[in-house]
Amino acid sequence: QGKALTMATTIAQMANWDRYPTHDVYIQMMNKFATDYPEICRVETIGTSEDGRAVKVLKISDNPDTNENEPEFFYTGQMHGDEIVAYIMFLKLADYLLENYDEDQRVTDLINNVEIWINPLSNPDGTYNGGDNTVSDATRSNANGVDLNRNFPTPNLTNPSGKNEAEVQMMIAFAENHNLVLSANSHSGIELVNYPWDTWLSSEKTHADNDWWYQVSWNYANSVHANAPGTYFQGEGGGVTHGGDWYVVDGSRQDHMGYYQNCREITLELSDAKFLDCNLLPAHWDYNKDAMIGYIEETFYGIRGIITDENENPLDAVISISGHDIDNSEVLSDSETGNYHRMIDDGSYNLTFTVSGYTPITINNINVTDNQTTIVDVMFNGSPSTTTLAGTVINHDTGNPIENAEIIITGQSDTYTVNTDGSGSYSVSDVTVGTYKFEMSAPGYMSAVHYETVSTADNDVSKYLIPSLFLTGTVIDAATGTAIEGAEIEVLNTSIAPVTSDIDGIYYISGIMEGTYDIKAYKAGYAPITVTEIISSDNNTIDFALLETEKITFEDEVPSEITFDDDMDWFRTNDQAYEGSYSMKSGAISDEQATTMILTTTTEAGTISFYKKVSSESTYDYLHFFIDGNEQDSWSGVDDDWSQHTYPITAGPHIFKWTYEKDGSEFGGEDCAWVDYIELPKAILTTYNVTFTVKNGANNTTIEGASVNLAGYGVQNTNSSGVAIFSDVYETEGTNTLGYTVSADGFSDETGDIQVLGDVSQIVNMQSNVSISIVEQNISIYPNPSKDYFTIESNNTINQIKITDISGRTISEYQPNTKKFIISHLSCGMYFITIQTNTDIITKKVIVN
Repeated sequence: QGKALTMATTIAQMANWDRYPTHDVYIQMMNKFATDYPEICRVETIGTSEDGRAVKVLKISDNPDTNENEPEFFYTGQMHGDEIVAYIMFLKLADYLLENYDEDQRVTDLINNVEIWINPLSNPDGTYNGGDNTVSDATRSNANGVDLNRNFPTPNLTNPSGKNEAEVQMMIAFAENHNLVLSANSHSGIELVNYPWDTWLSSEKTHADNDWWYQVSWNYANSVHANAPGTYFQGEGGGVTHGGDWYVVDGSRQDHMGYYQNCREITLELSDAKFLDCNLLPAHWDYNKDAMIGYIEETFYGIRGIITDENENPLDAVISISGHDIDNSEVLSDSETGNYHRMIDDGSYNLTFTVSGYTPITINNINVTDNQTTIVDVMFNGSPSTTTLAGTVINHDTGNPIENAEIIITGQSDTYTVNTDGSGSYSVSDVTVGTYKFEMSAPGYMSAVHYETVSTADNDVSKYLIPSLFLTGTVIDAATGTAIEGAEIEVLNTSIAPVTSDIDGIYYISGIMEGTYDIKAYKAGYAPITVTEIISSDNNTIDFALLETEKITFEDEVPSEITFDDDMDWFRTNDQAYEGSYSMKSGAISDEQATTMILTTTTEAGTISFYKKVSSESTYDYLHFFIDGNEQDSWSGVDDDWSQHTYPITAGPHIFKWTYEKDGSEFGGEDCAWVDYIELPKAILTTYNVTFTVKNGANNTTIEGASVNLAGYGVQNTNSSGVAIFSDVYETEGTNTLGYTVSADGFSDETGDIQVLGDVSQIVNMQSNVSISIVEQNISIYPNPSKDYFTIESNNTINQIKITDISGRTISEYQPNTKKFIISHLSCGMYFITIQTNTDIITKKVIVN
């Protein structure tokens, strides 16, 4: 059944809480909370989504600009974009708390004693997938198609999908910047409380505080049951489940918060229906209001206190319970206030307080009673111990020391940054003993992160770094030979971050190991290319020649390659359009009829994409899409708004079909579909062979092993006949040309341009540099690779130095009165340094990273 998903286009329309806000209205509401209640509310933006939408949180506290001796609590909703109920519940909760401060004693006590954070919408791209004005096309995943609740680092999934999405990264950063005590993330699709762990069955492993979790979860469920119909909140046998016993999940936020952030978190499922009818939203608030407030009040109970030194300065401490804590169930004190909160089931416990540099303190027989608070403050006497931290960094493959490796050491509220000397050694004095994070990096090596506990007896932290390669190349327009700026290059199925090409079309990726990779280049308006390459020190330049896509719109006419079939023709209309004023609309058909639009064309390999909109009877009348007779997708729904859909295609002829069909039932909507802005690779272009013959200009003999770089088509080495052949080079349009660079040992580089209108043969005569081997023995360039500067030393007098890019264009020229040449202004990539002395000229390859 289609749901009544009424949108609020103004804040006033949210007065009865029976609508879903547009994205703009949501942002206005969040800002208005802070404006209307400045004494107790602040709004913060904690990051932006993958599509650039702001993700906001509210802070509600009696002193919102002060970090007080209070527990920090966090509610977050809408991690799955199409599970919309919690979105409205948390907006309403914020409104209720703010409106009732100083009016309702329970609310007032809560705001006076808890620092409350509320994030109603954590996946805005999924919720507003169909555009900022509707939730009707909401999707579970984010803009990259990633399920955010499978993307958090968790015990059995420490590095999910190779990278964490922007929405996940900001939540991790938010948790790390706060001392969150208790939290909940919310969904819909069933009605229950889900408590840790998600990643293990209860028969395999339970949380150290499993008994407390069971009680707290039932407190929430029982509160709901007291305020709701008997059929509500009965999932998994009554409304409470251990996560893994429901179904095992790796990458959940709940397990991340518990395992890595030392915070207690549950997953709330608030509705069997993901898309809840707007008319039912107020009732669901009534069902959950008391339970939501009661869950925040759980932070009041258990053991709490403040940990300080003898001067009453707050201390970072780990609070653990001997024989009880496992799997990081210990809690941490707040570094700014020293306060800690250990919610736990009733009983008697022995607590150990551990602060780096001090002897741990254990307090035995601390009694806890349900719904009561036990206060235990702890003071550490004396000063923390310090030590001198030292070590070496070596090359994993050779065992040689690495000079100028950077080590960033973070921990105990201190950060140290040092670099290794010529022997690979480093040293830092007066380091407070404790646990530190070591981030080690050096040009040409994979970065490494280690966590080490430093004591006065064990203060040597020596590590190795693994040598890495770089990947570089040029991205050009295949038809014009011009550089493409802003093309994104991605090494698929790895954790390596994508990079973009610069103004000259050059890209640079560092930290890649030898091996076989799928490498993708793409930019809006061009057909993406994916190549499979074996990357090594001898093969690390991959060029791309991208073809523009063909865009089919309907602003002026129906293109001749589009035809029609079945009972009625589609037609051009201006009643709906994604882009411009016109689109194609399905024909007006009767029951048990169909109307089909067909696009017949020949393309290069790549993808086809289009925008579609549907207004049909849900689950009965559908728009179907076919490629070469194979159905790819279908859509149905009352308010299925404009959305883009993309599918891979091979090179060659294709038949694309859009068919809208009806069954025999009645429907009061428009009963049709629209298609607009079709984008696909251009028709196959003619390709040719480009042959280079490289010769010694002094004696006309051929040169074997010369390196020929043809812009967009990579590097080929000449054979024994001095020949390098590039096949499948696209014809250049008009007067456009492709640039090339030829390099060979003992010769100066040669550059030029060629026009490709057919098979091309190009002879390149190179000029000898006879004293290069002597010069190389007398010139040193270091460090190489580098990111800040190159140092050049020579036994001869240097007259001129210039840096050129791989196309031969001069980037910088330097006066020879200094040995250090700053390069921090250069983009990452491969360059050539040409050095002219009083006797010779030498060109050497360098890397900026």
